[in-house]
Amino acid sequence: MVEMIRVNLAALIEQVVLTHDGQEVPVDGFRLRDQPDVIYALTRKKENGHE
Repeated sequence: MVEMIRVNLAALIEQVVLTHDGQEVPVDGFRLRDQPDVIYALTRKKENGHE
């Protein structure tokens, strides 16, 4: 079980690093990408008190 958690954590870290570098990362049919407009939209929701 610990090995499974370790493998999943390593995969998650890799996805975060690739996304941060501007690469598109496919996850469950979605494509994650670190874009300024997405970050702005997420930040704006928090500023307005909506999460």
